Amino acid sequence: MRQFRVFICLLLLMSFGCTVFASERGTIIVYKGESENWSIISNVNIVGNNVEYKYTVKYKGENIDSIGRVTYRLDSIVGSLGGASKLDATSNNSRAGKIIGRGGGGNIDLVSKATTIIARVEWNNKLESFELKKQ
Repeated sequence: MRQFRVFICLLLLMSFGCTVFASERGTIIVYKGESENWSIISNVNIVGNNVEYKYTVKYKGENIDSIGRVTYRLDSIVGSLGGASKLDATSNNSRAGKIIGRGGGGNIDLVSKATTIIARVEWNNKLESFELKKQ
């Protein structure tokens, strides 16, 4: 009987530990969208009162060397993120054909209510705008 009680206590401790670990990871909200030439995935990670953004801007074509400098912007009810980068492997935040960015901050209540993000990508005197939708 004593072994059974010890087993139950261990089981309860393990389940409590798993619950705490899961809550520390937070909530991840994923937004995806694409246009003729670009695809973007944006992950919004909410941990406690902190909001962290990680996004990938990817060129869908094959001739990456012809793209040069890319300017991008993501707008939502929370605010804006964006930047500019050359689309090659020599840039700090770029992998061949992809730009990887990070950001942080924002109102947690608004973040959870945002259903779309408007993306804008400019390159070689071209512009594409499209929506990223909450998955």
